[in-house]
Amino acid sequence: MKYKQINKQNIWAEKITRKKFFNTPCLFLDRDGVLIDWKNSLMKISEAKIIKGCEKIIKECNNKDIPVILITNQGGIGIGLHSWKDFALIQKKLLNQLLKKNTKVDGVIACAHHPYAKGNLHHLNHPCRKPNGGMFLIAKKLFNLDLKNSWMIGDKINDLKAAYSKGLKGGILVMTGYGKEEKKKLDQLPKKNFIIKTAPSLNKIKITF
Repeated sequence: MKYKQINKQNIWAEKITRKKFFNTPCLFLDRDGVLIDWKNSLMKISEAKIIKGCEKIIKECNNKDIPVILITNQGGIGIGLHSWKDFALIQKKLLNQLLKKNTKVDGVIACAHHPYAKGNLHHLNHPCRKPNGGMFLIAKKLFNLDLKNSWMIGDKINDLKAAYSKGLKGGILVMTGYGKEEKKKLDQLPKKNFIIKTAPSLNKIKITF
């Protein structure tokens, strides 16, 4: 099945909101392990659920017209563990769960390229696959964003490395998903020109833009 959200780079680049932004800072979120309680790529779609309380910071951004965009590696698609159809079904479920809490995300950028993938998703080091920061550049162009005042929240050190590579203001490592295992890698991040924080989960985070 073909999806109109997939661009010429085979990146899922979806603008959900109808709002227009003008050099606006953004809250970027990794999806699996940050917004949804998902750690095992073999989990069933029916098991995917948003982390309790995650809607608080999203709602704050919604109220301030700060876009919230998901930036997610989906290498499992590339290596055949699941499909874009599965991804779309999870997205639909996720958005519905957020809508029930009167919150929403504005877009999603997803990279399925992987060194062990076959076909057009095979790439040894795709510029959009985190820790590379290409997905931020796609989001910047699609939404007209100010990256230097934006934040990234992730559960892996590669989420923060990708954010640093494109000049974001800072990154927050949450202890959900792979966060606890990844915390020991924080010393791999630069100590200058990039704010680094940790938090128990998305529902415990406050950011000033």
